[in-house]
Amino acid sequence: MAPQPPVRSHVTQGGEFGGKRNHRGLDLAASRGTDVHASFFGRVIKAGWDATYGNHVIVKHRASKGRRRETLYGHLDDITTKTGHYVNSRTVIGHAGDSGAAQGVHVHFGTYFDGVPVDPTTWIGAQ
Repeated sequence: MAPQPPVRSHVTQGGEFGGKRNHRGLDLAASRGTDVHASFFGRVIKAGWDATYGNHVIVKHRASKGRRRETLYGHLDDITTKTGHYVNSRTVIGHAGDSGAAQGVHVHFGTYFDGVPVDPTTWIGAQ
């Protein structure tokens, strides 16, 4: 199964991936409480709070030859998974909200390859 977007929605803001701005990901429109799904099979390496992303989840996905691929789901209203849990694209990991430094309810979706932010549409395909 191919990686999926965390919510079925449209992009409200795209990110800058060349290091020019802090916003490195996609903001996906969603109503408060909308189920947020992991995009692909992986293990939750963080489920918690920080000032920027508020309630957020980071999932580590399998990549070839020891490389790392991670996805980040930010500004959640709540988190329904825990660090160490295994998830897949059917797993609800939280619900859309506006926690942290959010300007309105949405889901921030970021993808990282070996710690470097990359355009999430390369991971889930152009939506």
